[in-house]
Amino acid sequence: MFSCTVKYSILSLPLYIQTARTTMILCCIISCLGICVSIAGMKCTKLGGSRQTKSNIAFAGGTCFLLAGLLAMISVSWYMKEIISSFLDPSMPEGSKHEPGGAVYVGFISAGMHILAGAVFCASCAKKQREERDSPLAKTPEPATQQAENSSAGYNLQDYV
Repeated sequence: MFSCTVKYSILSLPLYIQTARTTMILCCIISCLGICVSIAGMKCTKLGGSRQTKSNIAFAGGTCFLLAGLLAMISVSWYMKEIISSFLDPSMPEGSKHEPGGAVYVGFISAGMHILAGAVFCASCAKKQREERDSPLAKTPEPATQQAENSSAGYNLQDYV
């Protein structure tokens, strides 16, 4: 059964639908901001400056993705809860009951992808900062004779990518 009613104002919609729409729009805006910030924080771009600055920029992009995923998860979960509770309510007429559709499941998947992307960006930033903090103490300058022994053509093998 379908129940199509015309709503002449957004304010006439139930509160959970208004909130879900608002948080999903905020999710899209924050996600676009996270994409733009993360591009500047990637190693392969010339934007952002030094390695430490790029690491901080990537962390900010990851935080944007985490926030977007959290907003999407909240809105989709709340919407799903309201649909299920109204479906199971015996006082609701049969014609006004709704079932969760494919968009709800796509919302859960996209929220999970946003959270995963944010975790990857934030974890890579934490790893870079840990390596930079530990590397000056762990590295000792090698004498020129040891560098010549380690290299086969006059260059250091550690400099390879």
